Amino acid sequence: MSIVSKSKAYGSSLEDTWTIAPDRGDCNDYAVTKRHELLRRGFPSSALRLSVTKTAAGIGHLVLVVVTTKGDLVMDSLADAIQPWQTTNYQWLKIQSARNPHYWVEIRSPAAPRLLARS
Repeated sequence: MSIVSKSKAYGSSLEDTWTIAPDRGDCNDYAVTKRHELLRRGFPSSALRLSVTKTAAGIGHLVLVVVTTKGDLVMDSLADAIQPWQTTNYQWLKIQSARNPHYWVEIRSPAAPRLLARS
């Protein structure tokens, strides 16, 4: 599925809705769509973790981290290819807990995504 990139304007409440499989969407829509697709294909929820990052320009950004036996990979609306998280130029802020996706874990170190694999 291809989602045409579209920035969303946020009001003062910063409320946003995330849409699965829109024709046009932002990084949030992209990340939740990819997670939904991989869940449908049989990936375990614990291996598909949304993560809040900041880009090099300091802009908030959401990506999907896919935990594999070959390392943690990032599916990202700003990149054409799936890549290891270490090769991204992001500041990692939060990641969904592997035990319960309703909980988010703060990331305090650049090496944290792999270190938090059991969270």
